[in-house]
Parts: sequence; C-alpha cells; structure tokens
Amino acid sequence: MRQALSKLPLLAIKTLPASGPAYGPALKVYGRIRSAGSVGEPIVFLGDSLTSGAGLPFEAAYPALVSEALGNRRYVNLGVGGETSGEIRQRFLRMAGYHGRPIVVWAGRNNYADGEAVIEDIAAILAAAADPRFLVLAVPPGAYPGEQPGEAGWAQIKALNAALATRFGSRFVDPNGKIGGGQRLDQIHLNRVGHKLVADTVTEAISRAGW
Repeated sequence: MRQALSKLPLLAIKTLPASGPAYGPALKVYGRIRSAGSVGEPIVFLGDSLTSGAGLPFEAAYPALVSEALGNRRYVNLGVGGETSGEIRQRFLRMAGYHGRPIVVWAGRNNYADGEAVIEDIAAILAAAADPRFLVLAVPPGAYPGEQPGEAGWAQIKALNAALATRFGSRFVDPNGKIGGGQRLDQIHLNRVGHKLVADTVTEAISRAGW
C-alpha cells in the first residue's frame, strides 16, 4: 500500500506542464516548498500525499482551497507523498522556520496500524510547532481489502481516530463521513470534489477557531 502511495505523486509531477505549478511532493523531489496566498499570517499544512494533492495540480489540493475560502490567506503546503507519521515528524522538526505558526496536520495514513506511534508523532509535531492554533485531521480509510466496515483495517483506523479525538478534543476534525468512492481518484487519493469537501470542513473549523 505504501509503495503505491509513494509512487503516484512522482508520476503526477511529471505530467504537469513545465511552466505550471507543482504541488507538495516537489519539496522532496526538487527541494522546493510550495506556498501561495497574500493575506494574513501563513497557515502550515503538513502531511503526506493527501495534503500535497497527489494526481491534481497544486491549486486543486485542499490547502489551496482553504486559502481561497479564507480570502487568499497565505499558506504553505508541506505534503510529501508516501511518508509515515514518523517521517513527517522528523521532516518538520528540521523546519524551524515553519514553527510558531498555525498548522493543520494530516498524518498517519501510511502507518495507521501503529496507532500509538501516530499519536506520539503528531503530539511531537504540535510541541515543535508551539502554537495553540492547530487542527488534526482524521485518518481516512481507503477502498482497500481489509479496510471495509467490520474488517481489521477499518477497526484500526476507527480506534486511531477515536484516540485522536480524545487526545486533541475540539481541534480534531473528521471529514471522513463526507468522502466516498465518488470523491476519490483511486483507492485513497482524493479528486477535486473530495479535496473541496475536506477544504470546506477545515475552513469551517479555522473560522470557528478565529485564526
């Protein structure tokens, strides 16, 4: 599963026009960080290919849509495909320039079976961010064998999300109920409609929190 996730964003980058925008995995491939917006303090969006917008242009990923909904809010997309929560944690700890800012963390999809590690990694990310303005997004199930209702993977993801909700309270955001097969490009990556649904949920939470 993880191998497939890590390959797709790299293939998608190659299909983008040379003059057009790249999305989050460009950070890993080209050493660049993608950001946009012109208003207010930047929001950091940290995660894997679900954050980078695998298979879609940079401006179609949910962080860009949140920015648009918030009046062209400045933001940075730190999504890198294929990473576990531990890899996301280690990467972010080295990026001190992005600490001390509001942050949205979407991590754990690539290692949800180790729920305790996912929770510890997210907690360490938030400790490094050192800002009370944060959101933690629920880990989504995919259309994979073992992740359907009643199956083992589904139960693991459900338990992990329940633990995240307990740990992070009102800052935990779960858009999973809005996402189904019609909102995906493949077994896990979201299409434009899926990213819009996630963006709407995150925008509402940010607006409610008054960032």
